[in-house]
Amino acid sequence: MTLLDGRPQPPAGTPEADALIEEARHRQRRRRWAISIVALLVAIVGAIAIFGLPGRTLPPRGASGTTAPHPSISRGQTGVGAHLHVNWDSVAGAAGSLWLLGEHTSASGTCFSILRTTNDGTSFTRVPVPPVSLPAKESEGEYGATVRFANRDDGYFYVHSPAARLYWTGDGGRHWRLSQPGGSSPWRASLPAGGLASTIVTTNGRAYALVPGDCSKLTCRSIALAASKVTTDTWTTTPLPVPADHGQVGLAAFGSTVWIMEIPNGGGDAYLLVSDDGGRTFSSLPSTGTLDGISCTATATSSVTLWGFCATGNGGFAVRSTDGGRLFSAVQVPGGESNSDRVLAISATEAIYVVPSSPYLLVTRDGGQHFASMLPSTEHEYASDVGFADKARWLALEFSQGGAVKQMWRTSNAGRTWQALKPPED
Repeated sequence: MTLLDGRPQPPAGTPEADALIEEARHRQRRRRWAISIVALLVAIVGAIAIFGLPGRTLPPRGASGTTAPHPSISRGQTGVGAHLHVNWDSVAGAAGSLWLLGEHTSASGTCFSILRTTNDGTSFTRVPVPPVSLPAKESEGEYGATVRFANRDDGYFYVHSPAARLYWTGDGGRHWRLSQPGGSSPWRASLPAGGLASTIVTTNGRAYALVPGDCSKLTCRSIALAASKVTTDTWTTTPLPVPADHGQVGLAAFGSTVWIMEIPNGGGDAYLLVSDDGGRTFSSLPSTGTLDGISCTATATSSVTLWGFCATGNGGFAVRSTDGGRLFSAVQVPGGESNSDRVLAISATEAIYVVPSSPYLLVTRDGGQHFASMLPSTEHEYASDVGFADKARWLALEFSQGGAVKQMWRTSNAGRTWQALKPPED
């Protein structure tokens, strides 16, 4: 027998045979090392192709459609960069997502932060914020911000201050664009006498906003309704026949039905307008019942059901209409007497009543006939804010007396049971 190189094979057990066996083993080990090194190089090249080189960031969205990634923030982590000590103020939800909005101080004054969660608060992703901050002197007065999304991509960021600003995003907050519902002239989304009932209302794929005009320190001589598809930032305006002595003006919408509520200066019975064609034309709506005060807000949960709240100066009360606003009836809520109470409407029969001076959230599931407390907290904290990812999945923020978020809660069964979560840090 001969070997592959043509040499004769020596007899087994001889020194020559042992040397050949050792040489064959040495060659086999070298081949294995070579194969391992090649496999490692292939793996490294593949990882670079998928994830990029260390420190590399993708370009922002441009003509190619590439979108820059967001750093992930899990519970208890500070995320990327310095700790900002954000005070979370509110939570909003839509289409399975929830957004936390908070503020923090910087060298320029008060700035804002937004976090998004798609798993009910288990982890959060930082969302870019429009380039806006409030000077320190503004932060001492009446100011704030709200965020509202119509779906997972299209949303609005509104800052109300002496210089009101509205921003629109069509990609989940990756990019924001300054919006001008009133056209090229500066937009004032707040009447001089106070804030609007609803800054932006979204329904049926459309957004609505009120645009005051010809304003002085005490009143505005005109007001218009701006409307746009939520997928674009192209607004059309319709003048509203609101009396010249109006004080607070509120807005509600569901489907193609739009309601405008006006309270006279100094308080009184509300003056209602209704549109059945998406705000193109309006008619007066004779309304009776208890829709009166110095200001009233309302939210529509169907084309005939509206939940609202009216402040009187000495207190306040909840209201509800089941006939499209023709009749509003008072809703008897245990202990609800503050001017700053709120009604968060969920459906035609369900709503949450927020009492700032109470540690509890009150919920009704029978149209306001009965209320029960929801959160398991027993400490005397200022009440929470609630955001709705959908009708069953909610996230609540429980505030301490100093205004900071002490506890975060989530539910997956419409508030029947709750799970405590640690508030995120940013």
